[in-house]
Amino acid sequence: MLMHDPVATQAGQGAAERPPMAPGRLARVRSSLLSPDLALPLLVLALFVTTALLEPSFLQLSNLQNILRQMSVLTVLACAAAITIISGGLDLSIGAVAALSGVVAATVMVDHGVLLGILAGLVCGAVVGLVNGALVARFDVSPFIVTLGMLSVATGTALIITGGLPVYGLPTSFTDPLGYQKVLGVPISFVLAFATLLVVGGILAHTRFGKYLYALGGNRTATTYAGVPVARYTTVAYVASGLLAGLAGLLLTGRVAAAQPTAGTGLELQAIAAVIIGGIALTGGSGRARHALYGVALLTLLSNSMNLLSVSSNAQLLVTGLTVIVAVVADRVRRR
Repeated sequence: MLMHDPVATQAGQGAAERPPMAPGRLARVRSSLLSPDLALPLLVLALFVTTALLEPSFLQLSNLQNILRQMSVLTVLACAAAITIISGGLDLSIGAVAALSGVVAATVMVDHGVLLGILAGLVCGAVVGLVNGALVARFDVSPFIVTLGMLSVATGTALIITGGLPVYGLPTSFTDPLGYQKVLGVPISFVLAFATLLVVGGILAHTRFGKYLYALGGNRTATTYAGVPVARYTTVAYVASGLLAGLAGLLLTGRVAAAQPTAGTGLELQAIAAVIIGGIALTGGSGRARHALYGVALLTLLSNSMNLLSVSSNAQLLVTGLTVIVAVVADRVRRR
């Protein structure tokens, strides 16, 4: 005769009667797993550990410091891209503006000293941003068209100033800190980039300017009817983007100890890709500055890992492109 265990029977009945997880809870769990603040840091950590296991030289201090130096310029440019994208715009000129600002800074620096050179580079970036912002805001021109045209203008201007040749002979008081010196083992260029990220994140999260940028990206028409001076804040967003591009140009020039008129080629696409991978929607109105850092870290680690593992440059382009596509799809799924 078979004996029935009443405890097991009750447990089985409880399991059978337990209601399935509600669709709303499933959606929240899936959204949490796909959240940039959880998924991306875990992905970066997984890539870090995997590369360290496959290539022990990855953990050498010199390589880790090199990764941080590479991240510094892209982090600042990603902050520039994030500001305009959050406001519902787009700035394709930031890479070219970085190169132009570096050229202007180096040219002034050689003849008039470091401080005037730094000031000239930052002012150059801000002025270009002001032109972009005025055309977008005052004349209601598409930011894609305006900044794409400015990309060519900035590149051409840099080539004219230098005659197509790099600017050398920069003061060591400028190049040594950005190229070699460190703070507790961390390159100074990354310290400056991380400080910039904190400042931009604080402005976006805790100031009226930041809140208006989110409102502009979320619903420009409603923001206009609410009485917000849309043209003014749009212009300021592009000025901030240009100023940050100028800072990135200084970091890049100091790191390589020369100003290359074409040094910014492709950097704007990397910065925008980092922003998208980080979870900042191209439609605007959402995202945080730290999300841009996640994307920068992932792209830089991915590039460094593939270089150490001797992956061909063609395959690297393929992998980077697929990474961007997967990130966009994951972000769309999470938002739904």
